[in-house]
Amino acid sequence: MIETFNDRERVPEPSETRFELEGKQFVFGTYNVGKTKDLPNPGLMPTGAWQQVMQTWSGQPTPPWVSEQWRQYERIPYTFLLPGSMEHKHGDFTTDIGMDEFKDADLRLTDQEFSPQDWAADIWRFARLKNPRTFARDETLATLRGLTEKGDGRLLFTVGPGLYSEGFYSMGSEGITTGLTHEERKRFASNAELMELDEKLVSEFGEGRSLREIVMQKSGHLPEFGENIYNHLLGIAGTVLTRDGNFVFIRRGKNISVNQGISVTVSGAVPFDKDSLSRLGIHGSLADAMANESHEEIGLKSGELILGAMQEHIRLEAGLKDIEYELVPIGMARELPRGGSPEAMFLIRYKGSTEDLVKSIMRNDHPDRAEIDELVYAMPATRVKELIETPGSSAVLQHKAILNMIFAVEFLKNHT
Repeated sequence: MIETFNDRERVPEPSETRFELEGKQFVFGTYNVGKTKDLPNPGLMPTGAWQQVMQTWSGQPTPPWVSEQWRQYERIPYTFLLPGSMEHKHGDFTTDIGMDEFKDADLRLTDQEFSPQDWAADIWRFARLKNPRTFARDETLATLRGLTEKGDGRLLFTVGPGLYSEGFYSMGSEGITTGLTHEERKRFASNAELMELDEKLVSEFGEGRSLREIVMQKSGHLPEFGENIYNHLLGIAGTVLTRDGNFVFIRRGKNISVNQGISVTVSGAVPFDKDSLSRLGIHGSLADAMANESHEEIGLKSGELILGAMQEHIRLEAGLKDIEYELVPIGMARELPRGGSPEAMFLIRYKGSTEDLVKSIMRNDHPDRAEIDELVYAMPATRVKELIETPGSSAVLQHKAILNMIFAVEFLKNHT
């Protein structure tokens, strides 16, 4: 899968990737870790421009913006999972209170398949028929079916199964609009179901309406997790902070359908493994999935995993004694361009140097290493903080990376 290197021990000298924002120069040390072979890609997830997404939801009864909690940072298209109080937003794990909330959260599992309301099922089926995709690996993943606050104040996550393809169509198909062009009518002439659905949707909602606009018209707000509109995949993302004080980012590979650009070091989704979910709970399952992604994408392994200030030990790989990193849960928020899908954020505190991490990535032969497209970027933590405080930084870092950095910077400020 990965092209071999003449010298697997030699880390290339980093070049410089420069960006100028607001008259400031920001420089990434950039490592070329080698190309990966192209893998099948169902195509970019058409989520639309996130600036327009934020404008669409502005003023609606949605949870508070992450950007309103921390106004000093770049504005990004995320909200917290639940509003909470003025002092604390559910999903902010950067404080001891947030850590306790994450540790104490409860989990309820369901085997029932996702069954949206009829009108929602119509628009997702329309998206699937109008823009059919082929998925090389259509995994069954954990999806968030409900999120509530229990009487004792604890959060209750209800989790069920869902195919990746279902999430792809339901959470990222806002670029598809009602109404078929003349060329599309010729191309889909034999698809009676698509023709019938298009006529039905145009009659009810009008021509040229995006799926996001239809959801807004029907719901009047960003759908809550308990509403049967989206089957929300539980996403995970983490960025490495090395021993020598650098945050490390990667350029997402060509086989990735969403959130491309300079982004978090590791990202993925949580598999729906009922036994594992029951045993580890919501916090342990998210951490377990994050650790597995770290192993597969950047070659890091862990024995006992310490979940930040909780000091909770979770055995992930029996027989491994070396602890290469500390995995810290720092936040959870909803990504608006994908219909409010949940993203759990982690800080990966690596005990090696930046060069050690680059070497680990270069040595890594796991197929998921293909998610890294040739380049790895490093920047001192202090400069990353300044970067995300500078307007326009989302033109440099992908917005998921900015969200991860906001949580990470706040956590480090609270725990140093």
